[in-house]
Amino acid sequence: MERAARHRWPWIGAIAIGAVLLAFEVIELFIVPFHPVMHPLLIAWSAAIIGLAGTRPAGAYLSAGSATEADAA
Repeated sequence: MERAARHRWPWIGAIAIGAVLLAFEVIELFIVPFHPVMHPLLIAWSAAIIGLAGTRPAGAYLSAGSATEADAA
């Protein structure tokens, strides 16, 4: 999976967790009455997870074949 995505599993996991949390909160907005603090905070938090994982330094650090693999070996 890492070779296909060209990133290591922590990067893939961060994107997946952020996307699942974002989807959950959007669905929850329609099911649970709106909470003026909690829903916006969790939506912002999920967007921050996805946004930070999408930055160039995070992508370069967690890309498959990066220097971190050589350091771990």
